[in-house]
Order: sequence, then C-alpha cells, then structure tokens
Amino acid sequence: MSKTSKATKRATSPRFGCGLGLMSGTSCDGVEAAVVRFEESKGRLSARLHSHATAPYSSKKREILLKGMWTAQQVCVLNWELGLVFAEVARQAIAVAARHGIHVDFIASHGHTLVHLPRTERTSCSGTLQIGEPACIAEATQLPVVSDFRKRDMTVGGQGAPLVPYADWLFFARPDRRVWRLNIGGIANVTSVSRRFDDVIAFDLGPANMLIDAAVRIATKSEMNMDTNGAMAAQGRIDAKLLDILTNHPYLDREPPKSTGIEDFGAGVYLEPALKKRKQTLAPEDLVATATEAAARIIHTSGMRYAWDLGGPADAPAEIIVSGGGARNPTLMGRLRALFGDTPVTTIDDHGIPSEAWEAAAFAILGYETLKGRPSNVPSATGASRAVILGNLTFP
Repeated sequence: MSKTSKATKRATSPRFGCGLGLMSGTSCDGVEAAVVRFEESKGRLSARLHSHATAPYSSKKREILLKGMWTAQQVCVLNWELGLVFAEVARQAIAVAARHGIHVDFIASHGHTLVHLPRTERTSCSGTLQIGEPACIAEATQLPVVSDFRKRDMTVGGQGAPLVPYADWLFFARPDRRVWRLNIGGIANVTSVSRRFDDVIAFDLGPANMLIDAAVRIATKSEMNMDTNGAMAAQGRIDAKLLDILTNHPYLDREPPKSTGIEDFGAGVYLEPALKKRKQTLAPEDLVATATEAAARIIHTSGMRYAWDLGGPADAPAEIIVSGGGARNPTLMGRLRALFGDTPVTTIDDHGIPSEAWEAAAFAILGYETLKGRPSNVPSATGASRAVILGNLTFP
C-alpha cells in the first residue's frame, strides 16, 4: 500500500471520536478552544461539548490583527506566531480533557481570518486567507489537524462563509418550527434553521462587536477595547445622524448569499469615515450607544429583510437563539428583544452550550465530517454550486 493510500485510510478511520475545535474571530479577542465528543447511531451524528477555554490575545497582538493592511513579511511572521499560540492553546485543552479521561483524536483549526474576499456581482476576484500555521499545531500535539475550511467552498462558487450553519442545523433543527441561530461576533451572522437541510438559509448580516469595540477604542483613546456589560452604551444617547450613516452601508442592500469582514467594516474604512462625515465630536457614551444601536438595527433589519422573507411568512422563526460575545452585552440584547417584539430572543447558554464555545465547537464538527470524507458546507447558505468536503489535512 502506498503512503498516500495509507494516509487516506488513516484520515477516514472511524476512530475519530473526540475533536478539539480552535477559532479566532473578527473581534480579535483571542483563541477559543472546544473539546467535542462524537457518536453515530443509525446514520445520525450527535455531538456533545465536553469543555472549552479562552486564551486572550495580548493588546499588542490584537492591535496588529486589527490593523487591516500588512506586508507579506508581516503576514508570514503572523501566520507562524499564531500557529504557535494555537498550538499552546491546543496542548492545554488536550491536557484538561486528559485529566477527565477524555482522549482527543484530532484538531480542527479555523485559524484567524486575515483577509476574506468573496466573489460578488462587482468583481470576479475572490480569495480568503486564514493564518495560524497548522503544521505548528500538528507538531506540538502529534495529532492530525484539519484547517483552511473556507477555500474549498469558494472553488465551487460559494462565499466560503458562513460555515457554521451545518452545526446550527445539526443541533437546532426542529420538526415543527423554524428557529434563527444568531451569532453576534465581530460580524453578526444568522442561520435560519429549518427541518430540511436543503431549506437552511444563512448569511452575514453586518458589523456587530467589531463596530462597538471600535467605538469604545475611539471613545476611550484605546484605554478600553470593549464595552463590558454594555455599560457605556446604557449611559449614552443615540445620535440620529451618525446612526443613519452607519446603517446605510451598501453591503446591507446586497441579497444573500453574502459574507463580509474587516475589508468592509474595519474601523478605518467604516466607523472612522462615518465620524468624519458626521463632523461633530460625540460624548464617549453617546458614540458607544450609537454604535450599539446601529449593530442592533443592522441585525434586525437585515434579518427581517432577508432571512425572514426568504424563509417565507409561514416559516417566521419561533425563537431566536443568540451566541457569541454579543450575547454577553445586556444593552445590545435588550435592544434586540425590543426590536423583535413577540419573537423570543434567548441565548445558546439557555440550551446548555456556553456562548463563547459555539464557533470552536462548530469547527470541531466540520473537522469530524472532513475526516469522515463527508461534505459539510451548506450550498443554500454559501451559494456554492454543490456540497464539498471542506479543509486541508496536516498529519503530525
């Protein structure tokens, strides 16, 4: 048997019963790790979160990742440095699992998205770049690492995002009702989960924590990076003129499938130009309050305009289940509950899954399916022409 065929057999072996997902989001807060256990019975995959942890980035590393433009040398160094960070987070998570008698069989690393340029009607150029060298992780842990999940979807015409809808459907599909899975990270995205997999709708709504965090940094002259518990926003007043500017970005008028990131909504191309256009300095609390209101309005308006309509009036969501850092912001959550009215807005914690762990756990699920040789993109969400097996595999 050749080395290639041995590797293939090893990759698709049924022994992959426990995986570690690693994720760094657009808010650049740090690395999330989630240990997930898998079981299959009668053709149905079930996944259970065992443990999770967060490793915050240093303020310097966060500043570099939020920069928006890098030289080739900086990208090279960042890729390696983040690979070593991810490797150390993985080693610690594996050690914690081992103390509880859990053996991790593989790692699924989303890495950190430095650049994401999906194809649109305005351009035929596309590409995506996630950094955090998987070879560093594989060597440090001596485990196979699945990485680079987004590229394969893009080769068949997809946006390469969002990819979490597969896990949303696996966990939250209900036989009698549609639910929305709303993830509020740097970018907010929604999955409209139906009973039938082929009817799942998902897309990036627009900026959320990325906008609020940028407002906090500007308001506090970088002394703070986030609005803890929504405290600043709760004390401020909303500026109608700035709110109007922020909620009239061209991305918000594009129909799904669509995805976005720092290229459209980084502080230097979104909030800072909006403040210059506003031509008036706002009180710190007012700036943060306006950014928070803009995030809530974008989530509500984009959701009502596309996820609700595309699902059809009869399929309006019976519940909106929120994950991500935004679920920890009472001011933002309060505004969402007010905007969505009678539709219950709960958190994923209410369903037994810590909000911060969800995306890392979702990529563990995608990694498991890759190792099983099964597709896990959602063509109805990404716009891909067909379902494909995601990711690249790095052996230890």
